[in-house]
Amino acid sequence: YDGSCGGVVNHLHTSTMENCVNRGTVYMLSPVNTLILMGVGGIAGMSSAGVILHCENYGNVFHYGGAIGGIVGRSSGVIENCRNYGEIFDTNFRAHTVNTPNTYDLVGGIVGFQDGFDYPYRDDKRVVGCSNYGTITLKSHQSYVGGIVGTLTSSPITTCANAGDIHLYYTEYGYVGGIGGQLHMNVRFDDTTRFVTSHCVNTGNLTATMLPDGSGLPTY
Repeated sequence: YDGSCGGVVNHLHTSTMENCVNRGTVYMLSPVNTLILMGVGGIAGMSSAGVILHCENYGNVFHYGGAIGGIVGRSSGVIENCRNYGEIFDTNFRAHTVNTPNTYDLVGGIVGFQDGFDYPYRDDKRVVGCSNYGTITLKSHQSYVGGIVGTLTSSPITTCANAGDIHLYYTEYGYVGGIGGQLHMNVRFDDTTRFVTSHCVNTGNLTATMLPDGSGLPTY
């Protein structure tokens, strides 16, 4: 991993966080060869088979590429009953070079990348009862952005709600959803009923603007 940054903890590994609150700004400036594995979140940067319960983030989260979330950047565990009120800003508008092979972003109001395929010994990975109220603004070449999760693999999302507006500006491709930017199931699992997205609501406004030459990108 290149690194990670969290408002309360950097990397949660097979442990539990409960009733934690962050009110400070989380800002991470990464090198130009940022990899998608990097995680930045209001509560935790990364969670490897960890459990995050009843946590709230009020601080704004800033980063330049990678997996970014209001609660956790990258997770392969459980996220339940968490709330994000902070705004999320991500700018990964860089020139494509041999040193920047991964110039796309995974950004979510709760979690940037929920990786249900990682840590196979934990089969209860899930995102449940979480809400996002913060605005998400993303400028990127390539991206997946959602009000709850940017990209999710082989995990269920249930009873989650997004009320935050999402503003996406991209030059090559951009996927935006009120709940998830990309929901993906890996075929190695037999019981596909475990990975249902259900009882989720979006009330936020979504905009996606393609700017092929990069001109007109907003600043903040």
